[in-house]
Amino acid sequence: MESITLSIREIDRLTHLVDQLLLLARFDDSGMLSLRRQELSVLSSVHDVLHRLRADLGAKRIRVDVQDHATQAVVSDPFMVDLILDNVVSNAVKYSPAGATIVIELADVAGGLRCTIADAGIGIRADDLSRIFDPLYRSDALAHKHIGGTGLGLSIVAKACALLGIQLSVDSTLGQGTVFTLLFPAK
Repeated sequence: MESITLSIREIDRLTHLVDQLLLLARFDDSGMLSLRRQELSVLSSVHDVLHRLRADLGAKRIRVDVQDHATQAVVSDPFMVDLILDNVVSNAVKYSPAGATIVIELADVAGGLRCTIADAGIGIRADDLSRIFDPLYRSDALAHKHIGGTGLGLSIVAKACALLGIQLSVDSTLGQGTVFTLLFPAK
């Protein structure tokens, strides 16, 4: 029975990898992507992602503090926004220790809406920050942590943000955590 469970997990992992590779290929040939821009609530998208991640959050006893100071909706593609938030928030969960708190803050700013996702996880080395959006790149510092991943998620995030006109930045300190900032343009 255990070998069947392991086989199913491995099939799921490989399916996820193939899906990510196909999505990256679609980004490279933008003619294969059709965007559906519509007014959407980033807060609602955040809650959808948190709902899907509830098992992972519960397993690690991670608390998420959502601070909504935004009054405006954005105009963007709901699937792509969901994809971006899912990758960034799931990374925050993956790289945070048990019992940690992740803070997601939404705020109106000049020129749009800012969404920050801050964790108190393992952080990213300064010399790795410039490469974290490269496809298949995984920091050597993570190799000893036995944390799974394909090295494709943040590459997908960067390409989706560029396609949607979302400014993406990251600030991190090794051993103290990481903050991803997404600046959605005003509608």
